[in-house]
Amino acid sequence: MRCCNPKALADCKIRIISSYTPILTCGDDRSPVAQPITPFRLRPNAFPADSGYALAVGGAVPDVGHARPAAGGRGLGVGDEVGWPTGNCSGQFGFQPPVQSERQRHHCRFPELVDPLADVLDGRDAILDGEIVALDAKGRPSFGRLQRRMHVLRPTTALRADVPVVLYLFDVLSLDGHSTTSLPYVERRADLDALGFSGPRVQVPPYWTDVGGDRMLDLAREHHLEGVVAKRIDSTYRPGRRFPTWIKHPLRANTEAVVVGWVDGTGSARGGVGSLLLGAYDGDGQLTYIGHVGTGFTGAGRRALRAQLTQLERPTSPLAAPPPTRDTKGAHWVEPELVGDVEFREYAGGSLRHPAWKGLRDDKSPRDVDLPGRH
Repeated sequence: MRCCNPKALADCKIRIISSYTPILTCGDDRSPVAQPITPFRLRPNAFPADSGYALAVGGAVPDVGHARPAAGGRGLGVGDEVGWPTGNCSGQFGFQPPVQSERQRHHCRFPELVDPLADVLDGRDAILDGEIVALDAKGRPSFGRLQRRMHVLRPTTALRADVPVVLYLFDVLSLDGHSTTSLPYVERRADLDALGFSGPRVQVPPYWTDVGGDRMLDLAREHHLEGVVAKRIDSTYRPGRRFPTWIKHPLRANTEAVVVGWVDGTGSARGGVGSLLLGAYDGDGQLTYIGHVGTGFTGAGRRALRAQLTQLERPTSPLAAPPPTRDTKGAHWVEPELVGDVEFREYAGGSLRHPAWKGLRDDKSPRDVDLPGRH
């Protein structure tokens, strides 16, 4: 984030320069009862022990041993990397003097971050890479909680206290007017550490050099995080582009879901289902909408599902409450008789995030399908 004079910092705005796809958080404890979300099977030896990658997980920092700065050359460093959906509160942020209307619209969304940034930067010019997150009671990033803040232009004191946010800083792109993007990752992290962010609202997570990739994947799974990021410790910063020197390894969960409808496919999916509408039973036995899935199908699979679902079509929704209209435009409703297996990253805000269809489950009764996260 580019910082102007600290006295004028309150007159600046946060501008999203670019953003990442989500890589963290796998399930949370908002549901009153929780059926453990089974993580997707990890690929063995995903990161070789001598890969020369710095590894990152998100949320509360697990106890993985003594922290020490990474030396140059090959080795493993562990940090704390948090990713959020594209286009929201993610990516690289910049402070720039805006027009009055933009100032009113932007800088008040996260006022608790203004003073900590100003106090530490103290007028220095810097472009930093970071993410704004909201944590759950266990210190894990929660997209559902963040949603309560993202679109609130002027959060009340009560909302700020109930849903506090933290800015995690991961990298530095420029310092005192000099670009650092060509420096190795470990040197950029040293520059970032030297800035001295240590307060509760703006943090630079630690990293380690003595933990293998498989161990980090195990830790991410144990803490119900969404995955691990690996960065070569000699990698340069290449904004807006993907390179094999930065690797994302997401962990995914599986759940059963009741098929409650479908939306017709278009384009290459014409003649089959475009997406399936999904439900599950809550604690009161009510069939509840949990989202829609449009990936994971073959062309033949889409056509076969449509033929099968056509035999179950009904005129009205079987759900206890109306689902969001944005998901159900042109929907065909069906009797809730089919159960499928769905892979996903998180169940947040009453909807599966990044779901993928894995197939039908003939061995499962629809009435046995609980909401994700329920016992």
